[in-house]
Amino acid sequence: MDFMNLFFRHSFSWFMSFFAFRVNKSGLHLAGALCLFHLCFLGNVYAISAEQISALQKLSPAQQQALASQVGVKRTAYASKPQEAMKDVETVRPRAPHADTAIQANARKASAAINLKEKKEEKTIGAGLTQFGYELFAGSPSTFAPATDIPVPADYVIGPGDTIIVQLYGKDNVIHELQVTREGVIQFPEIGPQSVAGLSFDELKTHIRGVVSRQIIGVKASITMGNLRSIRVFVLGEAHRPGSYTVSSLSTITNALFVSGGVTKVGSLRHVQLKRKGKKVGELDLYDLLLNGDTSKDKRLLPGDVIFIPPIGKTVGVSGEVRRPAIYEIKTETKAIQLVKMAGGYLPAAHPPSTRIQRITQDGHRTVVDLNMTVGKEANAHVRDGDVIQIFPILEKVEGAVLITGHLHRPGGFAWKKGQRISSFISKVEQLLPSPDLQYALIKREKQPERTVHFISFSPGKAIRFPASEHDPVIQNRDEILFFGVNDAARGNSIAPLIAQLKRQAGMSEPARYVTVNGNVRHPGDYPLTERMQVQNLIDAAGGYTEQAYNVEAEISRGYVDKKNHYSYQRILLGLNEKGSDLETALVSRDQLYIKQTPNWNENESVIIRGEVNFPGNYPIYKGDTIVDLLERAGGLNAYANAEAAIFLREDLRKREQQQIGRLKKQLERDMANIKVESSQRVQNNKDTSQLGDQLLSDLVVAKAQGRLVIDLPRMLKHAEEANIELKNGDRLYIPPLSSEVTVLGEIQFPTSHMFVKKRDVFDYIDVSGGYTSRSDKKRIYVIKASGEVASVKNGWLLKRNSGVHPGDTIIVPYDTYATGPMTYWLNMSQILFQLSTTTAALNSIGVF
Repeated sequence: MDFMNLFFRHSFSWFMSFFAFRVNKSGLHLAGALCLFHLCFLGNVYAISAEQISALQKLSPAQQQALASQVGVKRTAYASKPQEAMKDVETVRPRAPHADTAIQANARKASAAINLKEKKEEKTIGAGLTQFGYELFAGSPSTFAPATDIPVPADYVIGPGDTIIVQLYGKDNVIHELQVTREGVIQFPEIGPQSVAGLSFDELKTHIRGVVSRQIIGVKASITMGNLRSIRVFVLGEAHRPGSYTVSSLSTITNALFVSGGVTKVGSLRHVQLKRKGKKVGELDLYDLLLNGDTSKDKRLLPGDVIFIPPIGKTVGVSGEVRRPAIYEIKTETKAIQLVKMAGGYLPAAHPPSTRIQRITQDGHRTVVDLNMTVGKEANAHVRDGDVIQIFPILEKVEGAVLITGHLHRPGGFAWKKGQRISSFISKVEQLLPSPDLQYALIKREKQPERTVHFISFSPGKAIRFPASEHDPVIQNRDEILFFGVNDAARGNSIAPLIAQLKRQAGMSEPARYVTVNGNVRHPGDYPLTERMQVQNLIDAAGGYTEQAYNVEAEISRGYVDKKNHYSYQRILLGLNEKGSDLETALVSRDQLYIKQTPNWNENESVIIRGEVNFPGNYPIYKGDTIVDLLERAGGLNAYANAEAAIFLREDLRKREQQQIGRLKKQLERDMANIKVESSQRVQNNKDTSQLGDQLLSDLVVAKAQGRLVIDLPRMLKHAEEANIELKNGDRLYIPPLSSEVTVLGEIQFPTSHMFVKKRDVFDYIDVSGGYTSRSDKKRIYVIKASGEVASVKNGWLLKRNSGVHPGDTIIVPYDTYATGPMTYWLNMSQILFQLSTTTAALNSIGVF
């Protein structure tokens, strides 16, 4: 590999020397030819020295052209190395918010200073103002940076560092890139140095064209600008980042402001000064740019210029119903109307006669000045530094309109004309949503001049069927009409604000005009008391009767102030089903109507029977149905049924049992906490007690109540009248199959189940299960019968009690709580858990779970 590299280098060196010799014979400079060869053929393989580049630059254009032709390179331009293009200025990053100025604090606190009726409006109108114009500089995008590829204006002044591109065409075709030297001249090949500094771009083009036409016959020139020079300027005063900046020679005042991050909020936007050689040569008002788009005073910068930003001047805030609410810096604008125009003018909702100026007086007090901006003299009122002009909106009161809401397709405001009725707006049922309430709707109306509200009810169905009749009320200006649906569950939510308004406007001489209906109606609750309202009207307002309503009798509870000025009640019984009944009874404020339920009404109550019956399933029940009735309807027990082990579950019992389990769990948690902090001499016993408690606690956490009621089904079937139980909604009866197992659980050696043997008693089954453990409580053995009953077992010297065992029974040998401490009631907890587990096991045997 090294040999190949060496051969490659020597071969190219020989060829390069030969080529250089040929070129040199042609009268060309050896170093220039060598440099051009490197550029054309070797590219980046060998570095070109600075001497070679300099030699190439010293060749005349004709020599460069001839050399390029010999090496087969098409030449378009050879000139000095152009100046590196100026990069765009980096985007200015957003800066932290500035502290509030005095005018912002004044605007924010203005509403708190004046405690008048418009206090709520002032909190909205007088606060939250920001200074106008400064957001222009918060995170300026890079497009604001001066571009280097825009057309050069005709009056651009040429200076050192600029690049001039001259294209010669005609007899010779060549392009020169000529840089203006520090002395202000350009080195023009074949012509010589030309002084160009101080010439405008137009003057430069005229000058060079004249020189070329005079000195090079048959050649014309096209002149344009290449890379422009950079200039250094200063941005001082209240700039975000004051300092010295290098910018393009085409930059203006605004370009320099953006480069420096803009103006701080304590700087002036209206008096940005341009200083040159210590003298002010211009002043820029940024409001001309922001409000009018005027850049006529945005002067171009020269090297050494200073942009100075003085502190902000006088400010006035404009808030409320204007297009551009903000805090403005004022210069010659001293009148209120001028500030409104500066803020973009009024919004359509503005009310110029209700204009107000928040002002701080010379002695340091806050005051207000009311203005009617429709009057010329007041509109031209002078404003002061720190004023806040508040433009209030027109009142929310709507005139010449009717508002229709509720259960219809197109709710909203409608134009009102005198004499219009309900049918003028709703002329057919199809304009309402499906299932409309055609018996009841409301009109909300204001009483003048106090503007309190009252309500009028009407029947939409009758208004549509009988237009222009007494059922079709005349509508007044600003009425609100509310329609409802028959099955609209939100009716109460719609009426609640109306009742609240009636309560707010009530007084000692004018009670709250509302009535209440409860009981068996579709929408019980409070309703406005309308004129000449009767019992039937209130029932219609509540959507009518429900299915279970008692249509014979109702009741009104009416309050009144008795002779002793005490508030008392009276009960008024109403007949509902007789002709000319009490449905026409007039109602008074705060009456409470109650619609009763039909006696013995059944709400589709049902029970479940499963297991060993001929027809298991869900059966509807009625008052007085019993367990025996249910068994008869289910076809009775089949041949496999174990009647003694019947399981009867009731929901009410399940809820109470679950609450009891919760209480036991909390009690056990407290006991366990006490055990762990108590000291005892019997350390081992304390350890055993803690283990037992932890086990019981974990069992109680997962325990689920069943709600089992122990029944004696065989006795019920024999003596139905004596021992029968009336059914309730949700009851469940399970008849398990015959079982031949006996289960032994608890503190025995091998808890298990055994086949039933008729001659064995409790103690025999314990013996065949391995006998007792060291922690068995032999005195408290009990048996959970298949029926759910619990029987304690007694093993005496002469007498045994409840030691007999039947198929399906469970024998429990409890833990000896006396051996662990004084908390014997833990035995009851374990008994409850065993009962739950046996019931669950029995239900599993018939496939309930």
